[in-house]
Amino acid sequence: HDSVLVQEFLQGCEYAVDVVLRDGVPKVAAVWRYDKTQANGAPFCYVCTRLVDSHSDPQVPVVCDYVLDVLRALGVKWGLSHNEVIVTSDRGPVLVEVNCRQHNMDFCPLTMACIGYNALDMTVDALLGDEESWKVTYPAFPALRAQGCMVHLINYASGVLNEVKHLEEIDALPSVLKWEVYDHFREPGILIEPTVDIRSDAGWVQLVHEDLNTLEHNYEQLVAWMPTMFQA
Repeated sequence: HDSVLVQEFLQGCEYAVDVVLRDGVPKVAAVWRYDKTQANGAPFCYVCTRLVDSHSDPQVPVVCDYVLDVLRALGVKWGLSHNEVIVTSDRGPVLVEVNCRQHNMDFCPLTMACIGYNALDMTVDALLGDEESWKVTYPAFPALRAQGCMVHLINYASGVLNEVKHLEEIDALPSVLKWEVYDHFREPGILIEPTVDIRSDAGWVQLVHEDLNTLEHNYEQLVAWMPTMFQA
């Protein structure tokens, strides 16, 4: 490489906003808040990607307005856009990235359960549907009818995998919608390395529940299990 790109360090809460546009008319499909933690010597490991709306998080309207201004400034008029923003204490929202692509996770089960629609169906309607239908079918901003999040499984072990614990207990949690442990963290005898970023996650668990306290309790239990989940 003969060049480097330096990005400023932004301190604050990070949000992702999924937007679908039809001829310049935007609809926010979902708003997510990232929870990150220190793990295995790495400062920013994803631990939770959480659905939020204006009722659950007062920053959501500010973040959404900022993202829509960014898309207008860039001239984005059609299709699906995934945008990430950090809300700083002194400058407010600051853009991290803007992408003409979908959110890089299996988001449809969560948004269908918690919002009632999803960005992929919205994209099809935006491209193939009529203008009037686009105006009335989807609200400008989503509202949650249930609480939902995706918990990122952090592996703390290093070496040859002996066993994976707590899987039956995960199944029994009342808010579990679906889960996956990646193949390269599942089979005994394979070599595993500790999680240090999202690419080295060991899997995920999707949680949905009408009661926020139940979901939070299940989330905290998953985090408590992670240090002993993968045995090497």
